[in-house]
Amino acid sequence: EKKYHNKMQEQVDRIRNYFGEKATYGTGSFSYYIGFFKNIPYQDIAQMFAEAKQSRKPRKQQYKIFWWKIGQYIKNKNPKKDN
Repeated sequence: EKKYHNKMQEQVDRIRNYFGEKATYGTGSFSYYIGFFKNIPYQDIAQMFAEAKQSRKPRKQQYKIFWWKIGQYIKNKNPKKDN
């Protein structure tokens, strides 16, 4: 059984396994996910993951839905300021 330092690491591992991510570095790696998720509350990520899984689409489409939701969250949280 794997040991995790916190709930976020456990969640990242669960999401990566669900989507079949195997990368050890770069896009899809554990650190890639941690980097994206570090400023998003645990519960929000869990909600977005659950919504993507409930979409009843093929897993590849669920993957795209999940990352679209993450992108929208980040975009809405950090809107660009108009000069």
